[in-house]
Amino acid sequence: MSTCKVAPRNLVEHLLLERRTVVTLPEICALTGLAPKPAADAVAMLRRSRRLFSPYRGLHGPVPLGYRRWGAPPATDFIDSMMAALGREYYVSLLSAATHHGAAPRQPDTLHVMVDSQTANQNVGSMRLRFYTHARVGRLAAEQVPTPTGSFLVASPAVTSLDLAARPHLAGDPTAAGAVIREVVAATGLEAPAILDAAQHYPASCLRRLGWLAERARTPLDLDAVAEAVDRQSRPDVRPSALADPRGPRRGRVNARWGLIENNER
Repeated sequence: MSTCKVAPRNLVEHLLLERRTVVTLPEICALTGLAPKPAADAVAMLRRSRRLFSPYRGLHGPVPLGYRRWGAPPATDFIDSMMAALGREYYVSLLSAATHHGAAPRQPDTLHVMVDSQTANQNVGSMRLRFYTHARVGRLAAEQVPTPTGSFLVASPAVTSLDLAARPHLAGDPTAAGAVIREVVAATGLEAPAILDAAQHYPASCLRRLGWLAERARTPLDLDAVAEAVDRQSRPDVRPSALADPRGPRRGRVNARWGLIENNER
C-alpha cells in the first residue's frame, strides 16, 4: 500500500501552500513517498507543463499559476532558497541592486548576484541569473528585502557602488557606471564614511576608481574624504597602476588625485 504523503499531481500546490520555493529530488521523494526514478519522471512531467522549474541542476521549484507563461517566478522569489541549497553566501548586487536602490531600471531580465565561490550562470524562464565572485561576500553589508515567499539579500548602497566600480563594464562602460553610482548616491543619501567602511574589503583600485567615476559624474558625495583615504593608501615612490577601465590598455594619463591611469577616453 502506498505511503505517499503528497500525490505527485498535488506536489506543486503543496509546495506553494508551504511557501517552499526550491526543493531537491530527495526532498520530493520524501514528500511523495516515491523512489528516485518515478519521482524524477514526475518532475519531468511537471516541468513539461511548466508547473515546476529548475533554477539549478538538482533543484526544482513550483511555478505559481500567474507565472507559467514565463516558465518561472521572479528570481528574487527563489534566489535565497537556491543559494541556501547550494551552500553559497550571496547578495544581489551591481545593476540589480542599483535598481532596487532607486537608479533607473536597467537589464530587468537579468539578476546580478555576488557569491563567495564560483557558480555557473543560469537562464531560468525569461530571467537570466548572472553570478560574480567576491570572496568576502559574507562580511559585506547587505539588506534583507521581503518577497511574497520570504526574502532575499541585496547589497547596501555602498557595496553596490563599490561592486560597480570593480566591474564598470557590467554597466556598459565606466561612464555609464559612474552615472549609475551617481543615481544610487542621490536616491539613497549615501555618504563617504559608509563607502570607506565597505572599501576595506576591496582592492585599493576599487576605491580609486569609484572616486574617479563619481567625480566625473558630478556625484553629490564628499569626494575630498574619499580622496584623503586614497592618498593614505598611496606611496609616492610607486607609480599608480590602477586602471580607470580595468578591461582597457595599461597606458594613459595618470590622474594624480585618484592615483590611477586614465586609459578610457569616454
